[in-house]
Amino acid sequence: MRLFILTIAILLSNYAPAQNANRQWSFEYLDSVADTHKGQPYIPFHLVSLDGKGLDNRSCLGKATFISFWFESCQGCVSEFPAINRLYDSISRDPHLQFIAVTFDHAQTLPSFIREHNIAFAVATTENRDTFKQLNFGMGCPGIIILDAKGRIAEIGMRGISENSDRNREFSIPHILGFMRSSL
Repeated sequence: MRLFILTIAILLSNYAPAQNANRQWSFEYLDSVADTHKGQPYIPFHLVSLDGKGLDNRSCLGKATFISFWFESCQGCVSEFPAINRLYDSISRDPHLQFIAVTFDHAQTLPSFIREHNIAFAVATTENRDTFKQLNFGMGCPGIIILDAKGRIAEIGMRGISENSDRNREFSIPHILGFMRSSL
């Protein structure tokens, strides 16, 4: 029995550094994506939200735009929805700010998912993972891109949204709103 426990302990101790190495690699990748794209015009896109509103590069001009990337089975994304709803509520009151939510989930499944999770914001779907990956530069989810009023990438990353704290790899709602207003 002791040999079994010792073997499990050794295996777990070898697994943890590998897990941390993968996490470090992904943060380095995300940082390189940010370094490459910040200040650049956002890639050409055209989406239609489930409520029929057209969204494209031209609709982002003159407004700071927050783009949220998520999908239905992403637990990290779902756990953020209450904070994202509050962020959306703040953005929707300011005519100089805009909020876009993008997923690759199918339009048929989204209405029930939206009701189930009390999502207040409009959602656009690519219904195509490859297009989704192009739009968020393959970052994963939950991901965000903030465009300045000229349509250039002001912030990019795979970061969580929180109410008030600015922990590592996480944005607070006040930070996002301040950053967006400074991007006008």
